[in-house]
Amino acid sequence: MKKHIAVCVGECMIELTGSSLGNLATSEAGFGGDTLNTAAYLAACLGDAGTSRYVTALGSDALSHSMVKAWTSLGIDTSGVSHIDGALPGLYAIETASDGERQFHYWRSEAAAKKMASPDRVETLLDSLRDADLVYLSGISLAILPTPDRNALIDALIQFAAQGTRIAFDINYRPALWSPTEALEAVQRLGPAIDIALPSVEDDALMRSQDVPTLDFWRSLGASELVIKQGAQGVVVSNAEHTQTVAPPQLRDAVDTTAAGDSFNAAYLAARLRGESPPAAAVAGHELAGEVVMHRGAIVPALTLSL
Repeated sequence: MKKHIAVCVGECMIELTGSSLGNLATSEAGFGGDTLNTAAYLAACLGDAGTSRYVTALGSDALSHSMVKAWTSLGIDTSGVSHIDGALPGLYAIETASDGERQFHYWRSEAAAKKMASPDRVETLLDSLRDADLVYLSGISLAILPTPDRNALIDALIQFAAQGTRIAFDINYRPALWSPTEALEAVQRLGPAIDIALPSVEDDALMRSQDVPTLDFWRSLGASELVIKQGAQGVVVSNAEHTQTVAPPQLRDAVDTTAAGDSFNAAYLAARLRGESPPAAAVAGHELAGEVVMHRGAIVPALTLSL
């Protein structure tokens, strides 16, 4: 039986957390990134039936190698990780106030991941995608790249899609990384490659004016399968055959919503690779996301080991 190969492309950074970053003695270091979260849960959801590969660039330093070791322990295929001498991974800090509000601080302008599709490295990146059944990336994956590198990656993805590779995309729009105009231009350029679009209505609204409804806009790009995330209202799943809303099976008070969308995407995509219908895949996405938000942190070891 053929094993499914899913490849996630993006950025993962060193993460510092703590109730007060003014006291580094109490802060903890880890790692975080939207596509890395999806890769971890994809590995768990696919199990022995498939491979979840992560493609990014890191430095050659001890922290970078430590990150790769951690990802391998999560069952992720790290053969697509390239190491750049003299470069370092990006860094971000999460400062949590007494009322639970979180503030993010980023140091990523020189991060190695920004160079993963540079002219001298793009072929190595593409080699990691050639055997993929599905390639997943987000708006963050594109936003961090210089425009020429971004366009080169998009053009390559269009070619892969024409050859039968399924491309899945979640805009995951972050205003701090690029303007709405720049993001919309990239999304429209990527449109011919997108097979499965997984945007949230919130991110879509941040990226563009709502003169065209979310479902209609993403359909106009050419995506054949749409999964429109609407928070507590569930998701709208639409393809050529039908459109329906799939509500979460159970609403609970979340402990931490970090990686809710990332884990939903992983379970959804794993189910589709197994041949399950879009509505059934959406139920699987809801179930995993519902468990993830009941734990603190983006990647919950107890869940990745038990799936």
